[in-house]
Amino acid sequence: QDRSDELQERDVVRLLLEIGRKEMESAVPVAAYVLNEIRDVSINHMHLRLMIHEIESQMEAGNIPDHHYFLQHHDDELKRLAMEIISSPYVLSENWNKMHDIYIKMPSDNFISDVKSSIARFKMKKIMNMISENLKELNSAKGNAEEEIYFMNVHQRLSQWKQELGKDIGTVIVN
Repeated sequence: QDRSDELQERDVVRLLLEIGRKEMESAVPVAAYVLNEIRDVSINHMHLRLMIHEIESQMEAGNIPDHHYFLQHHDDELKRLAMEIISSPYVLSENWNKMHDIYIKMPSDNFISDVKSSIARFKMKKIMNMISENLKELNSAKGNAEEEIYFMNVHQRLSQWKQELGKDIGTVIVN
């Protein structure tokens, strides 16, 4: 669970580093959109949290930092992490189009969809973790009717959010 949380958090930081300066449909920079979408969600990995805080601070000063900012950073761990996040071992072959007449959208052409689906997957992962934690609390509250009702209400609300998010991302959610 911890590694998969980190992967989701890295993907959010990837959006900020790679396309944070691009604009969503509403002329809002991707960085502002992403930070607004995750503002109430905890980031568990400390260095990723530090990168996000640094991006927020820079934005408050009127800058939208990208990966170049972190590649020049004084903190070696943030520098290393930025390099890791933006480095991809995969390259899309141009032969799909040339030889097979199959047009594959490049990530830069598809960034709005990428942003929305990455944020939705990130939120879904966090909600699933919250549901798991809440169920543990519910089990430990057995015998205390007041606490049981509280945790059952929390579970109901989390399940509702999960359903709504599932509809948004086109995922069928089974309870």
